[in-house]
This record gives sequence, C-alpha cells and structure tokens, in this order.
Amino acid sequence: DPEMRASVTLAEVAPAPERTVVATVRVDPPDAARDADWFHTIAYQGGEPLRLGDLDEIAPGVYRSEPLPVHGTWKSAIRFHKGRDMAAVPVFMPADEAIPAAEVPAPASFTRDFVPDREILQRERKDDVPRWVETAFAALILLICLGLIALIGRGLGHLAASASAPPSGRDPRRPGAAAPPERRRTAVG
Repeated sequence: DPEMRASVTLAEVAPAPERTVVATVRVDPPDAARDADWFHTIAYQGGEPLRLGDLDEIAPGVYRSEPLPVHGTWKSAIRFHKGRDMAAVPVFMPADEAIPAAEVPAPASFTRDFVPDREILQRERKDDVPRWVETAFAALILLICLGLIALIGRGLGHLAASASAPPSGRDPRRPGAAAPPERRRTAVG
C-alpha cells in the first residue's frame, strides 16, 4: 500500500443527532491520488443503502467530498484504489462492543494514515483465526457455486433436448387428445 496521509477538515451540513459533513481532504504526498482507479468516500451500515460519493479535486492534492453521514451506526471512510493498492482512511466508525472496537470519532479536523482498505471495511475480522479456515470456507463457496452452475447447465440441457424431441403422438390442435389416425388411399380398380 502507498504511504499516504489525509489531513481532513469537516464542514457540518446537518447538526447532531444526524450529523452530516462535507470533507475537505488534503492528501500527502499531493500527487498520490492522481490517476487513481478510484478515489471516493463510502458510507455504509446506517440503515440505508450504501453511499458512494465523488471526491472532486479543488486544488492540487486537495479534494472535496459530497455530504457524508457521521452519526449513529453509519461507518464512513475515504477510499483509494490505484493498481494493486487499495487503502482507506476512516472518517467515522461507531463503537461496537460485539467486535469489540472503539469509536473512531469525526472531529472538525484530523490527520490519519491510509491503511489497507480491508482493515476499515472488515474491522470485525479476527486476527487469531487460522488462515486455513478462511481458505476452507472460500473453497466451499466455490464448490457450491460450481455445483449451482452444473445444475443450471444440466437443467438447460434437458430443456433444450425436450424442445428438439419429435412429437409424442398427440394432436397439437387439442392438448391431451391423440392424433387422428393416418388415412391410406387405396387405388380402386
């Protein structure tokens, strides 16, 4: 991951209890986000659909966000992706006793390092779980997906075979009725 820092100033658009802010983000080094695959804000788990917001460059290395919720159960962050690097800076994360994780507050201004994106988006992830467990579950999900694809393929194969099968001797004009017998012409003579 790149060695990047974000100095963030938050301008309040809506006050508490549903505090919403616009972030001005100064990136160090200033050209670090240039030509990024994406550089945006994200807000999730606030009881509404996921919110992705653009970061518009307003000066070299300085960006402004769209309104971002920093209250309740919302988790919000600034995310960066360039090549193989994916990193994020938390803006606001509520305390979560189940994980346990302390609150990451959203003061009027702060400076934080970009950390691997996974650390922010999966902060409930436990470090003491053996790696083989993750690998085994990933393999199990892959097998389930492959099984579903095989079942769908088999079903489509049966459907295609039945669609191209010759008629079964039923009269297509009257469902359930037998086809009329063929009449033979005989020569009179």
